[in-house]
Amino acid sequence: MIPTLSAVTRERLRRFMRIIRMAGVIVAGVGALYAGAIADRGARSLLGSLLISIPIGVVDALLTASWIAGIEIFLLTRASMRWLDALPFAAVFILKTLVYGAIAGVVLAGQPGERLLGVVTVYDARTWLIAVCLSLVPVAVVVMMFQAAGLVGYRTFVALLLGKYCRPYAERRFFHFVDVVGSTAIAERLGALEAHRFLAAVFSAVAEPIELCRGEIYQYVGDEIVITWVEADGVADARALRCFSAIRAALAADADRQGR
Repeated sequence: MIPTLSAVTRERLRRFMRIIRMAGVIVAGVGALYAGAIADRGARSLLGSLLISIPIGVVDALLTASWIAGIEIFLLTRASMRWLDALPFAAVFILKTLVYGAIAGVVLAGQPGERLLGVVTVYDARTWLIAVCLSLVPVAVVVMMFQAAGLVGYRTFVALLLGKYCRPYAERRFFHFVDVVGSTAIAERLGALEAHRFLAAVFSAVAEPIELCRGEIYQYVGDEIVITWVEADGVADARALRCFSAIRAALAADADRQGR
């Protein structure tokens, strides 16, 4: 009997496949840059390098993107990795870039694309350095995009990239306002710093269920989160309604883990 995947797992798998498809489109250009960097001077050798290195670059980059996306979507969303949220943005960016850069280096060293095409070679130091540098640049860009998207929501981030908010237009939307009950009393009891830490923990705990219900965090207002959906996204699977239950379940699970 085939086990049924949960809604959370299905959404994560959909997001994973979207990232891999995007990577497949982008990395052909990286492969072309790599070919131009290592090709001989002649136009014929440049064309030959392009024909070989582009599919190699696609294979290597897809493997690297699969590892990075898998870590971001399936590993870092676990409660045991919540400690990363307490680190400064710059520290997380540097840490992830180093880790993911190491993964890219391992993939390059294994030469899976070259092995698939039967053109495994031993690179000199110059060529290897160029390959590592070219791989670190897209890795750093991907890490920055993941970090920024995590702050504003993936759909909002894509809309910003595409310039969706640069011009006015009419749109039917659902809005969901989430308040922390008794936040004033909590702040008086805990003090300013602990109250802010408490709110940060609450916002961190509810970010994932909001994302899995495909909601967009419009803004934070004090102790309030304003969540929104375009009409079609909110109606589908009753996401705008299910989000409330998902948020309550996430907060209850977080309270149990913290022993509160």
